[in-house]
Amino acid sequence: MKTARTVRPGGRWKRTHPTGHLASGLPELKATANQQQAAIRLRLSSDSTGVLVEVCDADPQPPAPKDLTEYGTPDPQEEGGRGLFLVATLSARWDWYLTQEPRGKVVWCELEVE
Repeated sequence: MKTARTVRPGGRWKRTHPTGHLASGLPELKATANQQQAAIRLRLSSDSTGVLVEVCDADPQPPAPKDLTEYGTPDPQEEGGRGLFLVATLSARWDWYLTQEPRGKVVWCELEVE
């Protein structure tokens, strides 16, 4: 994966992650896919504007975001259901599509470079 470089005050170069949300969005997509499946595939692609995260699993059922409370967040009393909420909140956009070979689906999100 590519890293970006930024200049610190005083002219020193510093390496930074391509996005601050990658560390949060990636585990949530993986956890959502892994709830029902033992095997998943992960693909990361990047360019100068962001990172595309794709998680593939064998379950053809669509992702099912939980209903939100009156405050616009998942119920804090529920054990799960925050993964897709976090992905939607942290990413520029997300979606999913069915795959034929191998049979299943891909859930993806785009994370912008900060």
